[in-house]
Amino acid sequence: MQSYLFISTPWGCSLITAAAVLDFILGDREDLPHPVRILGTAIAYGERFCRKLPLNPVFQGGVLTLSIISLSYGLTHAGIVLFGKAGNLAAWLFSVIVIYFCISLKCLADEALAVKNALETSGIETARNRIARLVGRDTSNLDERQVAMAAIETVAENFVDSVTAPIFYACLGGPALCAAYRAVNTLDAMIGYKNDRYIQFGKIAAKIDDAANWIPARLSVVAVCAASRITGIGSRGDIRRVVRRDCRCHSSPNSGFTESAFAAALNVRIGGPATYQGKTVEYPWINQDAREPEPADIARAVKLLYAASAVAILFVTAAGMGLWYFFSA
Repeated sequence: MQSYLFISTPWGCSLITAAAVLDFILGDREDLPHPVRILGTAIAYGERFCRKLPLNPVFQGGVLTLSIISLSYGLTHAGIVLFGKAGNLAAWLFSVIVIYFCISLKCLADEALAVKNALETSGIETARNRIARLVGRDTSNLDERQVAMAAIETVAENFVDSVTAPIFYACLGGPALCAAYRAVNTLDAMIGYKNDRYIQFGKIAAKIDDAANWIPARLSVVAVCAASRITGIGSRGDIRRVVRRDCRCHSSPNSGFTESAFAAALNVRIGGPATYQGKTVEYPWINQDAREPEPADIARAVKLLYAASAVAILFVTAAGMGLWYFFSA
């Protein structure tokens, strides 16, 4: 059976490439059972159990976080070993499916384009309902440009979670580590909020998510710079300048990097005030002196997303093959 740790080998590169192609063809089909939904159910049940533990909320959330991550890694590794007993092809197929479920490129692009189409054909109310599926802010009073801005922010921020980071961890530690990353990301999405319920309980999950995305977020800027050259959208010089200036204009230590990179490439400003449950939060502007986004900019953001994803995948596979050739020569 092939090795599944540090899969920078022809075998491992084939897994990543096949998984990416499968995601491009199928996306996240709602008629297929998705492991993230199973993770969500497990986290919800686990929260109820862990909140009864005789620990303070930080450690209660820590028990849940470490348990879910460990189970995700362990079960995936066990699946690889089990299918490996049936042969390399079975193990390969299982591994491809695991990585495919961890990547969400086409789903992210399709959701963003659905917002654009709603703005152009169905009116602002439909567009507000579509963008409400993607963001946590209040959307009932957003105008056309604010909806477009929210869609672009979603594409930029989730480029790391949906593409770069899963590929990075698949390359670093195989399908099991990729699944563990998806567990980290799902935990952060469910309990990593800074509200009364989760500010303590979700602290460890949020910190682990920040740490896990630190390198992929910065690698994503490199991918966006390369994609800018390929697509003719923006310039590398502008992207580097804006990222250096505005990468800290975000509450997340990572999201500001990709958001400022996309904003610079598209020559739009994003960020600014946002309303949550009736309360307005004054966030800083990113690329403040640029124009406000329009619906057409969503399509440009998706084009940049696809190009940057292709760059990331090609870089990983090329680097993997190069390392394999170097060490096997």
